[in-house]
Formats: sequence, structure tokens, C-alpha cells
Amino acid sequence: MSRYEKLCDLYRNSRQKLQVYQEESVVFAERLVKGLVEDFSVPPGETKCFPPGQPERADGTLPLKQTLMMGQDLYWHFGLEIMLLSENPETEPGQPVQIHLSFKKVDGNFQLKVAGKEHTYEVNLEKGQPFKPFFDDLFATIQESLKEGVDRFTEKKPPACKIGFMSECP
Repeated sequence: MSRYEKLCDLYRNSRQKLQVYQEESVVFAERLVKGLVEDFSVPPGETKCFPPGQPERADGTLPLKQTLMMGQDLYWHFGLEIMLLSENPETEPGQPVQIHLSFKKVDGNFQLKVAGKEHTYEVNLEKGQPFKPFFDDLFATIQESLKEGVDRFTEKKPPACKIGFMSECP
């Protein structure tokens, strides 16, 4: 085998490893979104994924795989929107909650985080309820943000932007 052929072989092997990593990452993201829908008891059709920084594309037409983008930090990034429904959804608007999530695989487990938050969650998919601590903290953050948002609005203060990327944040 020539040196050139060895280099080509190494290149092909690295491409195969990247493809396997991409496939594992898509499975992780799918389990994350499915788990969140189940844990939060979100009605069907009220969650959508979108590419990072493109919340206008949260129309439900993109498969999750097409919303994942590898960042310079070597984390996969994507946006998740949860539509909160009003008491009368036919006559009153809902409230989209948009969250920027990022993750990467390190030493067999995934590291998961939310934009704007320092904490990184270690997720071992072999454990029962691997996302539970993350879901609990995310729920508390969204709850706090919604409560604070009303107070900030009535006091005419700028939004706090504790989760993901909300388009009205400075």
C-alpha cells in the first residue's frame, strides 16, 4: 500500500467515525426531545426543533437531524420550542418558549447544556431516567422565567433572558 493509499484509508476511516458519531448524536437528541415531551406531558404538536439562531424556522417541517449544527466549541447545537397554550387557544395566543440546547459525547456519555446556563449535565443513556435532573432544572428555569417575565413587563424592565435565545432579548 502506497503512502497516498494509507492517507486515503485514514481519511475514509475518519469519515466513517464521524458518521457514526453523527448518528449517535441524532439518536441522543431524539431521546432528549421525546423524553422532555413525556416528562413535561406536552400535547402532541406543541414542540418543534429548529437550527440554532433561526427560531423563525420552528414551523415543524424540519426533521430533528436537519436542525443539528456543530459549533466551533465542538458541541451539537439546536433550538427547541415548546408552545404554551392559553386557556382559550382558539381566541388567545400561545407563548412559545425557545431553548438553545447543546451537547457532545465525551468518554461514552453525553454532556448537555442550555445556552446562558453554566451547568453541564452528564447524561449516561444506560441509566434509568438519564435526563431527569436536566428536565427538573429546565422546568424550574422556565417556570422562574415566566414568573419573572410578567413582573419585568409590568415594571417595564428588559427581559432577563435566562433560557436559550428569546428574540426580544437585548
